[in-house]
Amino acid sequence: MGAPFWLAIPASILGAALFGAILALPALRVTGPYLAMVTLAFGTIVQILINEMSFLTKGRWASRSTSPSSSATN
Repeated sequence: MGAPFWLAIPASILGAALFGAILALPALRVTGPYLAMVTLAFGTIVQILINEMSFLTKGRWASRSTSPSSSATN
């Protein structure tokens, strides 16, 4: 995205803290297996968002790699 490294580090820390706070608000009200369900649901939602936000992450195709033989011939 073109952000300087030393600016991206604090921004990523703040972003992670924000998402942690968003997850903690409903999770503080539940206990036991319901807490596990909230945590797993949040992880699933994040995974779906990463796959569907193709403008930002290139979707599910971003993790595909080419074979060494095809990249060596280019």
